[in-house]
Amino acid sequence: MTRAAVLGLVLLVLTGASEAAAKTPVTVKFVLKAYDGQFDTAEVETIQRQVTEQIAARLGEHARFLEYVTQDGNAFIVTATLQPRLASERSGAPGEVVFHFKLEGPRVQANPEFVVFRPANDIGSIPGVEGFVKEIDLRLSEQIYRNQLRPLLLRVPIATTGKLLSSPAAGWLLPYGRVEICLDPDSQLGIEHTVQITGGVLRPKLFAHADGDFEGHILGRPVNPSEFQQQLGTLPADQVSIGSIWVTEYRDLVPCSNAFQK
Repeated sequence: MTRAAVLGLVLLVLTGASEAAAKTPVTVKFVLKAYDGQFDTAEVETIQRQVTEQIAARLGEHARFLEYVTQDGNAFIVTATLQPRLASERSGAPGEVVFHFKLEGPRVQANPEFVVFRPANDIGSIPGVEGFVKEIDLRLSEQIYRNQLRPLLLRVPIATTGKLLSSPAAGWLLPYGRVEICLDPDSQLGIEHTVQITGGVLRPKLFAHADGDFEGHILGRPVNPSEFQQQLGTLPADQVSIGSIWVTEYRDLVPCSNAFQK
């Protein structure tokens, strides 16, 4: 690599990665489509509002790499619908009721996640609004957030900005600090690029270990250094831009994950 190319890579700043960047916003929604007749219109609206806020707060604890809001207008939306799924085995008995979690957004291709709220034939009474909201919170356990909902949300890019480095190590400087998104060094990243070449454009996606730290930010190091060198290492800075960055393998950073055990 020439000295000019090295300096170019060091100085390639697509947006100010040295400054904290806003996390990708995801709109959270909750829709109640079960237990018709149990609640009036005002109560349904109250339940939907309170559970929406509840789920957004829990996701903010268990999947810190995104920002969860209840306002519309964002490209990414996760909708939790409480709905009947299976009929009961006995006539007149209630059927199975489940949470249906659906993620929507640009380039998102994700199967929905289902979580049982009450099994078929459950004859337990339905509590009032306060008790119902509390039951929903209890049913959506820490294990569900970690093992089902967090993997679903890995389909959303955590950033579209970054800084490509060759020193102090070859890799990518993320716009976040490690505790900010609770990302353990054993996590991995997928990073898309746009490379301008004569007669066209290349869009390589490379993978990184999230095990470096530099200037208060996470430094991703190439999983395959030879591939990094071949595809990006010899290019002038003005030919390369960073696209979307995903977490492909997420591990909790223990000091912050211990703070939200349920």
